Amino acid sequence: MEWFEELATPIVCDFLLRWPTLDLVKQASTQSLEEFFRTHNSNRKDVVEGRIKSIKESLPLVTDRAQVASSAMMARALASQMKTTLEAIREFDRQIEALRRSHQEQEIFAGLPGAGPVYVSRLVAVFGNNREKFESADELSCLCGIAPVLERSGKSCWVRWRYLRSEVFKADISGVCWRINQAQLLGEGVLRVAEGEREKVLAGSESIGLKVDKDNLEVLEDEDSIR
Repeated sequence: MEWFEELATPIVCDFLLRWPTLDLVKQASTQSLEEFFRTHNSNRKDVVEGRIKSIKESLPLVTDRAQVASSAMMARALASQMKTTLEAIREFDRQIEALRRSHQEQEIFAGLPGAGPVYVSRLVAVFGNNREKFESADELSCLCGIAPVLERSGKSCWVRWRYLRSEVFKADISGVCWRINQAQLLGEGVLRVAEGEREKVLAGSESIGLKVDKDNLEVLEDEDSIR
């Protein structure tokens, strides 16, 4: 199905339910195909024309009637199941989004760098409304599995990852923390460049005998402003 970028979509399900074999779709008129794509919000003329051209030029890989008929039945059955599953997933997403928006502190999690709809919903579910659940950052680190474990044996000592941990929550926290670190590194890089440009201006001005008010050349003096 190289006519579509993604298979797990309603348009592919409806396409297979209507034309489960190549022979059937090749018999369809260009007008019918264009109307089908238009009703499924596929309106780009070049994409639609490319699909129709590819359909008309395609050749069947298998011509055995028994195999084609059984495969068509299977394609319709799977497409019907996939369509139902996709509708259920959309309903889950709608309810999850509604619950996330109703959380009194969802804006805090939504403001974290890299925390999109998926991360925010999962973080809200884990943290909940009870702020007394975690007395320190160490307790939160232990829960999500990013707190290191120190082991000793005789004169040896080593640090390892925690074995019993929530992989999903660890991924959420690690992903958000990684984004925060990346933003901080980017900010520090911008700060260094800005400070370098400031020094160049001062040095260039002094070289030609100009007096420059350094107080008016403050560039990103406060590191917190870019973090």
